[in-house]
Amino acid sequence: MLVKHPPRIHFLTMDNKASRTSGSKKFHSFFQPGIFAAHAGFASWPVRRRLFAIALIGLGMRCYGLFDHWKVHDHYNFGGPFNAAFVECLNETPWSVSKGIPHTGCETKSPDHFIYYRNHPPFLYWSLVVWTQLLGYSEWVYRSFTLIFSILNIVLVFQVARKIWPDDDDRALWSAFFQSFFLGGIYFGTHVDMPAEFTATFWLLGTGALLSNAWGLAILFVLGAGLTDWPGFFMLVGLLVLAFYQRRHRLLVSSSLLVSGVMVLAIMAYMQQTVDLWTWLQAKLTARGYEESALNTRGILGPVNFVYTLVQHLARLLGPLFAGFFLLGLARLGISLRGGSTKSSAAITFHVVLALWSVTALSLFVASHRYVMVHVFWLIPLLPLAAWVCGDWVAGWEGAGKAFLAGRRKWLVFSLSLFIIFYPYGLYKSNPVHDALNSLFLGGTALVFLVNPFMSQKNFRALILIAALANFSQVANYRNEEDTEHAFCEEAKAYYKTRGQPLKTDRSPSPSSAFYCRGTPVIYDAK
Repeated sequence: MLVKHPPRIHFLTMDNKASRTSGSKKFHSFFQPGIFAAHAGFASWPVRRRLFAIALIGLGMRCYGLFDHWKVHDHYNFGGPFNAAFVECLNETPWSVSKGIPHTGCETKSPDHFIYYRNHPPFLYWSLVVWTQLLGYSEWVYRSFTLIFSILNIVLVFQVARKIWPDDDDRALWSAFFQSFFLGGIYFGTHVDMPAEFTATFWLLGTGALLSNAWGLAILFVLGAGLTDWPGFFMLVGLLVLAFYQRRHRLLVSSSLLVSGVMVLAIMAYMQQTVDLWTWLQAKLTARGYEESALNTRGILGPVNFVYTLVQHLARLLGPLFAGFFLLGLARLGISLRGGSTKSSAAITFHVVLALWSVTALSLFVASHRYVMVHVFWLIPLLPLAAWVCGDWVAGWEGAGKAFLAGRRKWLVFSLSLFIIFYPYGLYKSNPVHDALNSLFLGGTALVFLVNPFMSQKNFRALILIAALANFSQVANYRNEEDTEHAFCEEAKAYYKTRGQPLKTDRSPSPSSAFYCRGTPVIYDAK
């Protein structure tokens, strides 16, 4: 019996005939001008005003604590002084000496005492060198660099969503809303470390170029993401999967993977200041590393610890309730795929974007799972994926959302309760009393949703707004940590200036105190 299979759908182009032509005409789609000009058009003024309001509120939330000193417990601030020290040493040390390689110890004026940091591409540090030369060396200057990309990503998430759903501004606005109000998006929106918001910016630009059928431009943006940090290259794996599935531009994407490999080796050779990388690569691939000791992923309980940590990461990045929305949205999308209800062009486009970002996320987990499990901010570049899923879930609440929840109330109660149980108490070393109150508040709002899942659209949106404000409340709590390190170093400097002897203290050093006490001798852990 012969079965006639339907033709493969080319959902990344508006002209299927042109996509099947041969010869040099195929190259017209490699570098099409206009990243977001394909079929989304321009949003109406009311929609633009709403997007502006969402971005403005996101900016205001992220600016909370912008001018604070680096503090001791906060990993957000841990990355700040750690990387600020590299940047300031790059500014102080002549290029002929440092070769542009991030380092500390420049206050000694002796290259023999420099400690070089060669683990990441140097381009972020070089960009921060230019940024600080323009604006100065205050804490807000370092944070504002990431802040620009964080706000830009809210707009880019909206733009890509409009290309996915060209006739549905609600889904685009909800996607921008979630990108703006995710707990991790607010908290790490001024995080000075990598990978972070700037990696996501290049991925979003690449996704927009892909949806405009500009494969070459998409590849260039992804290569740019790789220059921000090594995981940025992982989206090339997603592009390769799409290219082979679509049977288009396979040679171009495959060649780009080879180019990325050459780029990685060239950058590593420069950072190591040697062309003999074999010994160094062996050490990197076989070293036990701090991440192994920080998380037990081996043995019988290894998979359990992995899943538990992943669930915690979702709650920390999105907020407990929004993390539940994300999983529910993924479940509904999976059921719709199984049922074959993907006939609309918007649904097909959404699924290809999900495939691209999901393969990218899988590549990140496979290649860097130990780091991902320790550093929650490694998942920040994947926030747009969660924003689109949550935006689709909320915008479709009155229709598919309610239909999906019908008969699944027990499963819903169980899944969302997980995120209340796993709520990140003390993740950022904050006030545990406030943590507990905030968690009870979130639990209460979740229970309202669980008890009456078929609530009206108005009440449902009110619940979302309450959860969003709770996310900001938690971020404010995290950032209200007492400023001790800067004050301590000021005391140490005054003590050394007046007595000519180093201050003795029973406290342990922190990255923040090391940054503020540079050039001032201090005796730590004195008994």
